[in-house]
Amino acid sequence: MKTKNLLLDQRVLDEFLDREPPHLAMIRAIEAPFYEKYRDHLGRALDVGCGDGFFTWSVFRGKEISTGIDVAGSLWPEAQRRGNYGEVKEYDGTRFPYPEGTFDTVICNCVLEHIPQSQTIIKEMHRVLKRGGKLLTTVVTDTFGDRLLGKKIIGEAYKKWFNRKSIHVANVSPMRWRQQFKEAGFTLVEEKKYFNSNNLMTWFDVTHYWGVSNLLTRKLFGKWVWGPSYISNRLWKLLFERLAERITENDDSPYLFVAAEK
Repeated sequence: MKTKNLLLDQRVLDEFLDREPPHLAMIRAIEAPFYEKYRDHLGRALDVGCGDGFFTWSVFRGKEISTGIDVAGSLWPEAQRRGNYGEVKEYDGTRFPYPEGTFDTVICNCVLEHIPQSQTIIKEMHRVLKRGGKLLTTVVTDTFGDRLLGKKIIGEAYKKWFNRKSIHVANVSPMRWRQQFKEAGFTLVEEKKYFNSNNLMTWFDVTHYWGVSNLLTRKLFGKWVWGPSYISNRLWKLLFERLAERITENDDSPYLFVAAEK
């Protein structure tokens, strides 16, 4: 094990704390730099599982993403209203409504672990990419939950419960993720393990429960952060910045960023 500085995007952290629950601010600020380095080479890009579109809006601020897609019942109408996509479409969760070789880049942030047929979606990503096009994705691995505070107190049952609540139905080992990308025809060009810190995962767990207040403001006011929630979320910034100064790096990371090429 070794300690090192943890790279995060301060602007993304601030924007998420202003608008989203604190646990999302913590992890999205760490993920942002992985994607930002590809900003000037996106070309025509497809965001798979775009949700409300806030992540790509924040990370690629001022740059339009060609297309966002998500399934029925998701928050894709919010992405459409946000205006940072050329178009946003609903799809059936299996086959993308685009012909082969349509896009230069496919973005898929923390989506695949929620899809039972993840291999089918990975193959679809490969199909709609142009030759030489890139897939930029983050995925949850099978070690997610090992360092949660509840796991330390209650044990393995808490890890299983938390994964169920998070709808993690396909979080497999890093080796298995690599195999799935290769089996679909991708060549891996970059890989980053992240969120592999005991302190980060402990507070990641705590902020989920703190985020109950965000659920309340969402139901009452239609937004995650408002009034008292805004004040409390901004206070988390002090802790997150301190946590980011020093981390213990371990191989059994719960998250994985992959850049792959067709």
